[in-house]
Amino acid sequence: MKIQDLGSFLAQYASALLSHVDRAFPAVVREPGKLPELLRKPLGRQALAIHAARRALETYGTAIVVGEMGSGKSFIAAATAAAASERTLVLCPPHLVEKWRAEIEATVPKAQVVIAETITDLEQARKLPSDRPLFVVLSRERAKLGAPTVPQGIYFSRGIPRCIRCGQVFRDEKSGAIPGPASIAKLQRPVCARCGEPLYAPDPKRARRKDGSVKYPLAEYVKRRMRGFFDLLILDEAHEYKAADSAQGVAAGMLAEAIPRSLILTGTLFGGYASTLFFLLWRFVRPFREHFARDEVKKFIETYGAVERVEVVDKENRGITTRRGRTALRTKEIPATSPMLLYFLLPFTVFLKLSDVAGGLPPYGEEVREIDPGPLLEEWYDSLMGWFDDKDLRKEPHLLGAYFHAGVFSIDTATEGFNVADEYAHPPLELETLPKEEELVELVRQERARGRRVIVFVQNTGERNLAGRLERILTTSGFRARALYSSTASARKREAWIQKAVREGLDVLILHPRLVQTGLDLIDFPTLVYYQVEPSVYVLRQAARRSWRIGQKHPVRVVYFVYRATLQTKALGLLAAKAQASHAIEGLLVEGGLNAMANDEASVSLARALAGARDTSFDPSKIRIATLGLEGASANKLPENKELPPKRQCAGHIPSAPLELPTVGELEKEGVELPGRKRPPKEAAVLFPELLKAG
Repeated sequence: MKIQDLGSFLAQYASALLSHVDRAFPAVVREPGKLPELLRKPLGRQALAIHAARRALETYGTAIVVGEMGSGKSFIAAATAAAASERTLVLCPPHLVEKWRAEIEATVPKAQVVIAETITDLEQARKLPSDRPLFVVLSRERAKLGAPTVPQGIYFSRGIPRCIRCGQVFRDEKSGAIPGPASIAKLQRPVCARCGEPLYAPDPKRARRKDGSVKYPLAEYVKRRMRGFFDLLILDEAHEYKAADSAQGVAAGMLAEAIPRSLILTGTLFGGYASTLFFLLWRFVRPFREHFARDEVKKFIETYGAVERVEVVDKENRGITTRRGRTALRTKEIPATSPMLLYFLLPFTVFLKLSDVAGGLPPYGEEVREIDPGPLLEEWYDSLMGWFDDKDLRKEPHLLGAYFHAGVFSIDTATEGFNVADEYAHPPLELETLPKEEELVELVRQERARGRRVIVFVQNTGERNLAGRLERILTTSGFRARALYSSTASARKREAWIQKAVREGLDVLILHPRLVQTGLDLIDFPTLVYYQVEPSVYVLRQAARRSWRIGQKHPVRVVYFVYRATLQTKALGLLAAKAQASHAIEGLLVEGGLNAMANDEASVSLARALAGARDTSFDPSKIRIATLGLEGASANKLPENKELPPKRQCAGHIPSAPLELPTVGELEKEGVELPGRKRPPKEAAVLFPELLKAG
């Protein structure tokens, strides 16, 4: 068999590679072992996941469960806590608080479950009997929200603001200027970037509510007053704490500092960029700090991610000694990751697929529909984008946001026109219905004839209310359609609202994917349509899986709508690159399909498109997006395999193990046929460098 690419190489030599890896890195956990007494039995490999998570907690103090949506992460966490902890704190999104209570009570015998809304609730939990397992469920909103703050961790030395703990000088992130005492409160930086010291404290003058209760972040209260009380912290939807300085990320970090062990749950660990992992690892994986300080994000990206460096030449500023003109080197992170990043994950991460838990699931299919905009809409779009083509976006960066929305979203609401602040007003297109809308009506008609309900995901639900427009068009066409907004039903009541609409005969539900990305089961809607491009790979993967889960009896179909020859295709290509990098971290190596869109030689990323390049060509016949097994490829070459950074002096480091993989000679000894001893494809040099030492 002639080897054409990495996929065929792995397919041909998979058996020999796996046997060698199994000898070099024997599995820590092969059998489930004895489980704690539970009210429900584990399904499939859930028992093995519970035992593996418990072992990781005992060994490293950290366990990460990366499970596909519907694989039972909350059950695994509750069962692991029952085996490894007496007092557990659960941090979760606000709309999942009651679900966590129900999950724990249905799993752990004699569990005491307290939903913490106030400091009083925490103190009452402290007084509960110790002979029964205790679970305190805390919403991230209650964890982070408190009274307005005033600076506390800042002191001035000769008029220069510094961190009271490490002495770091503070500057305005945009201008680089050093703020004075009057403007220091405007820094909007909750912790020191170097050491993590909190920089603000609640304002005592505004720290009480009208009823006299204290406004105080419960995460900080646990850190200051209950350190050592809880044995285990469970972080649900942990990818939402990835930002460096977000209030919820800081609150989660406080809890991790106060509680000795952390069990991290997520369906989408990695967002495609190496930087999306940095603060998750730094906050919740203590051994990670042996290698990186809190302010070494750039070093981490250069070691385990990918950076594109572009030399920009300004020929208008040429001089006698600089004939090429003034040059500037610009760098930006691009979607890719080094396989060596797994060094920080494999010792304590459990990867679980839905097929590991439930057999007999219906088929799952995805397709991209490339829709011809037609001459009138195409002319309208080209005219709008032509206005941006006449601008130098590098010199007018304030237009980048408008350029993105014009290029990706405006064409879906062309009947409303498009305004660029006070600089330009593009007139509305006088057209009764747009090609995408006609395509959607036809798809819904076909699906209803098969007895299938449809969810339509859109981005514009505010001033440019596309959800409302589609609701009117579908209703006029004879369908029962409803648009769901964040104000329609609160997060906790959203699932009940949807179930009621289904009982009343709903055909189509229209909403923003963020409203249902976590915690909801939508098995009543086997067809999902991404009417507009979802920029976040986290949201796309989470929302697209709300329907394909245990209990689904119908084949699930996910359809992506894009207009041909627009930046929508470019956005889809960038999303493909990010999603493929995300899947690679989870062990899913997929090639082909979206590679046609994500290949950097034929299609640059949307970020580059923002700088003015609008090459939107791609081959739609090769596309099959991507949420289960993304058939896309990164737009960028894999990063070089680099040495690990030096370790810092810290207790309990991750054990080092050299990546010893078989050489070509060893493969031959094991009976692997290597016709002509051809070297494997160049991609293998990145993933398996040792293979190239022989031959």
